[in-house]
Amino acid sequence: MIVVLGRPALAAPPGIASPSASSASPDSATPAGRPTAPPPGSAPSSTSAPSSGAPAPPQGAAEPSLVGLAASIALDIARRGGRVELVGSIGDDQAGDEVVVELGRAGIGHAALLRDPGGTTPVAGRLTSQLPRVDAADVELGLRYVADYQVLILADPLSPDAEAVAIDAAAYHDATLIAIVPEGGKISSALSAAATVLGAPTSEPDAEDPDDEPPALGPSQAFAAFIAALAIGIDAGSSVSEAFAEAVKSTGWEQASSA
Repeated sequence: MIVVLGRPALAAPPGIASPSASSASPDSATPAGRPTAPPPGSAPSSTSAPSSGAPAPPQGAAEPSLVGLAASIALDIARRGGRVELVGSIGDDQAGDEVVVELGRAGIGHAALLRDPGGTTPVAGRLTSQLPRVDAADVELGLRYVADYQVLILADPLSPDAEAVAIDAAAYHDATLIAIVPEGGKISSALSAAATVLGAPTSEPDAEDPDDEPPALGPSQAFAAFIAALAIGIDAGSSVSEAFAEAVKSTGWEQASSA
């Protein structure tokens, strides 16, 4: 079982341009690609090198209605046949109802997805006045709903208290912890010691450069596919290094050498 911790969001309604998979993810930078060695106390930088290795939706299928890094990773895990539970928070609103329906359609567990009456479910292309709360108590409560798991992915930045709860929960279950942080963001010593920390992507291909051949998937989607493949490999019993190498091979991401 794989657990993804974060806030899912809805795609933009028709007529509104939808941002990339990660840019709709609150409190997180746009995910990008190759993890590199970061300066002390900061997140690793990333550049994208996606290929067509990630599975694509069936021809003629509707575009996913869920966006944001947490939802994108969970969707890709489900597409690859993995068991996944999304833990986090949504608003107690119509958009939240739609998120729950879409998660069910995708085969993503959501019993631990909390409803925050004081928050608004994020919708791409719309300003959100108050994001659903994800504090330490919420994380502790949500993770209690999941009896057992082998991988815990922190898709959104957390407060120090919430981060500590997630670290403790992963240790209790003897689960591998994967944390995704904005490029250049601060990484606590506790998270650095407990997790495989990857920097989110920050750039899209230059559309004005004719020599810049577009990837089969955008950087955000390809990064989500890479994280999904990594988690599935670990869940299947591979070591982190083995799963990392296989995920690179299957999705086209490659680790940049340290500067």
